Amino acid sequence: MPIGKSAKKSLRQSRTHHLRNVSFRQKLRQAIRVFGAKPSLKTFEPVQSLLDKAVKENIFHPHKTARLKSRFAKKLSPSAAKEPVASKPSPKTKTVKKTVASKKAKKMS
Repeated sequence: MPIGKSAKKSLRQSRTHHLRNVSFRQKLRQAIRVFGAKPSLKTFEPVQSLLDKAVKENIFHPHKTARLKSRFAKKLSPSAAKEPVASKPSPKTKTVKKTVASKKAKKMS
């Protein structure tokens, strides 16, 4: 058993993190089971999202997540892989008008 204050706090934190990680892994396994039963783009998206979150929360190594996502993507049927995916709109870029004053400032510098 821990003796010092910081050791006690570390034990509390590690227990909390352990419980959070275990529940997250269970959620991920359930999503993988659903995908395994019926591989489709609709069942692949939650698995992919959970794997990305696992990397963000340092539960899985990034290479492991990339490997798993690649293997799951291969299991998709060719027709399912060709379905259009709703992508996020690309951010709009600002266009800057060049004025005569800005051209003169560039020439002077």
